[in-house]
Amino acid sequence: MPVQFLKDPAPFYAKKGPGCKKINESIRLSMKSQLLHFKGNQEILLKPIRTIHSLREKRKGLKQEGRKMEQKKKSTNLYEWILRIGIAGTFFGHGFLAIGVKPNWVPLLTVYGFSTETAVQLMPVIGTLDIVISVMVLIYPMRILLMWAGIWAFTAALSRPIAGEPVAEFIERSANWAVPFALLLLQGFPKNMKGLFTTHD
Repeated sequence: MPVQFLKDPAPFYAKKGPGCKKINESIRLSMKSQLLHFKGNQEILLKPIRTIHSLREKRKGLKQEGRKMEQKKKSTNLYEWILRIGIAGTFFGHGFLAIGVKPNWVPLLTVYGFSTETAVQLMPVIGTLDIVISVMVLIYPMRILLMWAGIWAFTAALSRPIAGEPVAEFIERSANWAVPFALLLLQGFPKNMKGLFTTHD
């Protein structure tokens, strides 16, 4: 209900005398009480408006946060694709050379105890597996695949100094095994066995 004020208290104030003083005080208290009621009603009316304003601010904040998350996701996807292309190129190139049985790579297998004949037979198999990994990394880079790629590339690079080549040959190929692990870090380490066969949690 709207608050009803006294229409014109001025004539009471205009009069003088003891009686008028009491009337004036009564009017002042009445107007003060009505003013407090008005302020209370004003607060009740403004509360929904403030709530709407607060909701709008929250919605605006959520939209901004959503845009930031979307930009971050796009950046992460770009970084992942760069790493995926790097891994695919490395493994495809090595696989293609291994299928052709590159003579210089035979000692890299015999150093692990394989005979020369067995090394020659294994090399096309290894090359085919490398090419399969390169294609799978582009299609669906499962985390178990990245683990295998990193470990295999590290082992292949380590075989060079073991076979008698300079340590620089291992250092030179650090990116071959570091890139798969970098992509694995971006995707996040799996929390369970099921996570090994996914790309993200």
